[in-house]
Amino acid sequence: MLVVELLQNIIDHLLQGLPVDLRPVGQLRDGIEARELEDRFIAALQNDPARLAAMLQEHEESKHVPLLIEAYGSPREPVEQSTYIFPPVLLEKDAVNKINHKCRSLDVTLNSFFTAVKNTALVELARDGGLKRNNYSITSCHPVDTRRLMEKCSEPYLGFHVISLTMHMITPHNVKDHFWEYTKHFDNEFRKKIKGNWMIEDRAMARLLRPEGYSHEEHFAHPLPLISDYIFSNLNNPGNNIKGIGKFVQITAVNVQNFLHKAHFPFGYVLFEFRGQLNLVVGHATGTVSREVIGRHLDKTLAVISDVSNYT
Repeated sequence: MLVVELLQNIIDHLLQGLPVDLRPVGQLRDGIEARELEDRFIAALQNDPARLAAMLQEHEESKHVPLLIEAYGSPREPVEQSTYIFPPVLLEKDAVNKINHKCRSLDVTLNSFFTAVKNTALVELARDGGLKRNNYSITSCHPVDTRRLMEKCSEPYLGFHVISLTMHMITPHNVKDHFWEYTKHFDNEFRKKIKGNWMIEDRAMARLLRPEGYSHEEHFAHPLPLISDYIFSNLNNPGNNIKGIGKFVQITAVNVQNFLHKAHFPFGYVLFEFRGQLNLVVGHATGTVSREVIGRHLDKTLAVISDVSNYT
């Protein structure tokens, strides 16, 4: 997002005949803090065989066939493995304002709200597909900015500083009837995991489970096993919002690119603000779940947003 804004400002200045600011915009950093935490965590586990065995078992038990694949299966016809991204959906400002007000009153984040919405939509869609249970096991992945582990700095830290945090939630079939209680519960669990740096534990466990002779090239050369339901990347924060408005240069559209067909989950959502309006984008791996099913999940997601915003 920063690069997009910088590029717009540079072109705008050039068109006006103004000098371009050549000062550094931040510090390029590696992720040594996260790696050191990961190394210490692994060392502690290796010195405690009982705890290591328990965590490995818990990690394995959290894996499951994604709900949408369990309910609807994968496309029967051979499909070239790729990622399809749906056009962005602009969320109604009135509904967003109501939701923001309700979230503040309950002290929950928009991240928790939108995760609860997608989980609710998943349950409804799974039940439509004949998968009827009292409770559903849903696993979502949430990219976490690991700059929180670095010491404070007046300039932004540049580079890729993201580790995925896994959230495993038991979700009742009537979750919509208790939507805000469920949202608050998710929010509490998410905050605990963030505070405890569970994203470091997730990455450490994945590292411990690597087979002998592991390499990234070999690992990603084939489709990965699907062990989570979806990923949700929340980019909606003041540092990421794209205004896109210059004197001569206007950014009129933003596209999302991803490689979901090389991931552990069949689909994912991105939330971001562009020109003062929240955008929600969904994409899916074409070979794992059909576009029609993901389109129905998007429709249900928007319906849940509308319903809960009307009774906030």
